[in-house]
Amino acid sequence: MIVQQSQDLIQKITGWNQYMAESKNATAYQDRYEKLTVLANQLVPTFDIFRLFVANDIEYFISVASYINEIESYIENLREQFRTQTNWGMESQVLTELQRKIQHLVDSINKQAMVAWSAFIEQNRPPIQTSLLSTLLVIPGFKENVMQIRTLIDNLENLKRSLPKSKAEIDLVKESSQMIMSVWTKIGAGDIPVDVQHFLKQAASSGGITLDSYTQSIHDWLVQHQLTSYFCIRTF
Repeated sequence: MIVQQSQDLIQKITGWNQYMAESKNATAYQDRYEKLTVLANQLVPTFDIFRLFVANDIEYFISVASYINEIESYIENLREQFRTQTNWGMESQVLTELQRKIQHLVDSINKQAMVAWSAFIEQNRPPIQTSLLSTLLVIPGFKENVMQIRTLIDNLENLKRSLPKSKAEIDLVKESSQMIMSVWTKIGAGDIPVDVQHFLKQAASSGGITLDSYTQSIHDWLVQHQLTSYFCIRTF
């Protein structure tokens, strides 16, 4: 009787130990699955950016190819590890090291992507003279159009601060740049003669400009652009 009870107890203890071991393994497998899922989700935005840039022919992004290849190598290595070692990654240090490597790759790619994105915006932005914009801003006949150009330039600068999430943001860069060029051409800023630029800059300053600087060519340009009414003669 006692022997039978002892054997039953031993079986129960053995069964309990086995249950606890299986429970710990299940918890470990679940923990590994969750951590690997987090790492996989971390890579998704990076691959999305890569595909978006390649699909829209954004240059200066070629250097990330090595990082992409490295990630693919890691993924292939993971597959092999899981195929041959079912317990691979159960140790915390293994997943910690993998997480460190993935984070490094993601950071490196995102850094290159920001450089490429900024270069793409600058490449599309028209080469207008910002100093001339400041001069024209204080002249009523130009103010409205100059404010529009400045707003569009500010929009492009804001786009530089984060990576695009869709083709719509890439198209916005092109559309904004085209609008800047359209307004710039509309006000004829790119064709303003040097002497007229100097006149406008001095006239818009607090000190003004001397009357002998008001030449016939400047007068003709102001008349042509219907700007004579915005200027007056004053004494010191």
